[in-house]
Amino acid sequence: MEIQEHSQLNRIARQTKESAGRKEAVEMLTVETFCLEHEIATIDLLKTDCEGFDHQVLAGADAMLAEGRIFAVLCEVNLRRDGQHADFFAIHEYLERHRYYVFAFYDYSGWGDRHSMGSFQNVLWLRLLPVQQVSGEPLVAGRSGMQSRIR
Repeated sequence: MEIQEHSQLNRIARQTKESAGRKEAVEMLTVETFCLEHEIATIDLLKTDCEGFDHQVLAGADAMLAEGRIFAVLCEVNLRRDGQHADFFAIHEYLERHRYYVFAFYDYSGWGDRHSMGSFQNVLWLRLLPVQQVSGEPLVAGRSGMQSRIR
């Protein structure tokens, strides 16, 4: 782990990158291992902001994503495909294979020039749920078993 003066800037250290802070070894678990150890069967919202390691975090939740045990995923992504931070397109392709769709983009307002160019966004993906037909109107099954009408 790369430890910075301000803890919110700590990050996973890249082996090929010069460190701006001191390094400290920490144990990391996959999402699935953490959930198994803590008896967590489902996740309503998985939020990642892992400075470019978001795809690896999601890969560590692969079975949970495939089984629909994670309802929503929110990631900070880069839309430029310049190799910095999480690649939106790679993450989108990965999540789409697990039946997730983009629900919304949330931009970085007020983060300065680097972020205001529109390249960095928070993106929310939701899991597609089974659709049932009742009275000719489509219904979407909710997590609680409740159903809501699509209009």
